[in-house]
Amino acid sequence: MKLHKLYNEVFKLWDECLETNLDREMKSRIQGCRAEMTKFSFFFGLLLSQRLFSITDNLSQALQERKICAISGERMVRAALATFEGMRSEEAFELLYASFQKKAESYSMVEEPKLGRKRSKPDYSILQFVEGYNESQGHQFESAKDMYRRIYFEAIDCFIVSLKDRFDQPSFQVFAALEELLLSIIKNDSINKGMKVLHDVYSEDVDFDKLEVEIPIFRQLFKNSSVLCFTDVVDRLQNLTDERCLIPNVMIIIYILMVNQATSATPERSFSLAR
Repeated sequence: MKLHKLYNEVFKLWDECLETNLDREMKSRIQGCRAEMTKFSFFFGLLLSQRLFSITDNLSQALQERKICAISGERMVRAALATFEGMRSEEAFELLYASFQKKAESYSMVEEPKLGRKRSKPDYSILQFVEGYNESQGHQFESAKDMYRRIYFEAIDCFIVSLKDRFDQPSFQVFAALEELLLSIIKNDSINKGMKVLHDVYSEDVDFDKLEVEIPIFRQLFKNSSVLCFTDVVDRLQNLTDERCLIPNVMIIIYILMVNQATSATPERSFSLAR
């Protein structure tokens, strides 16, 4: 159940808790959370995060399926990126903002959108003297809607950049190319792209003259087999212990795919910051 659909129940529960003999610290925390949830900024952030993370959560679940190839995963990511790009428009913001306002109006405890209190201009004269600090005031929004427009676009940009960093990595492109190479061999499709990547990255690990001879054998071993992804290739070869000796260079490619990471963890950690 989504939190915004339980607003009335949550506030009722907190009101009941405040009437009990809770200690002062716990009551202060409840009052603080209750006050924060009455703000439209919290309600807007809650609905926006649910909208954006629902896309990435569905993507995450799909990518964790056991039988999915890197190319299919890449297409899913491109579809998610296209969805975010489609949301990044003035028209999309107007529709979403109007929808969020209507939902907020259904809860009497949620305040109307408003700008934060303007702060007085700080005195940075010393910093300006020492470091050349610019004393100009930050951007002032003309309305609350303008402020939420900026939040909306910045949030979407954060998701787009994080997804691109997560999947537009050389290691993932190599992994996808090698997986596509194996699947293309089995399907008797063109293997030029995969062979080029293999030659550019692993020229010292693979004997390409022998690989050319092994390709028809590898294709024959998978004749009449249903292969959708690299996992299917591994499962099939586990039952072909003796036949593996016929394709040593193909096995090198498979071992490379098994031990090499498709992506690094750095973009994943940066994407977690969005939460």
